[in-house]
Amino acid sequence: MHRLERSFFKVHTQWGKMTIKRGIHEGLPRQQSPEYENCRTEQYTAQTGV
Repeated sequence: MHRLERSFFKVHTQWGKMTIKRGIHEGLPRQQSPEYENCRTEQYTAQTGV
């Protein structure tokens, strides 16, 4: 089983700061996604209605 190396960084969005998780393979970014916990917090759901 192969797992991607991970790195995390913060970005400013229209909903506030979000942590982004980046998957890296052979030194190149292969995927990026918002950190799940950021998406489910009450702050984001209250502001976005999601």
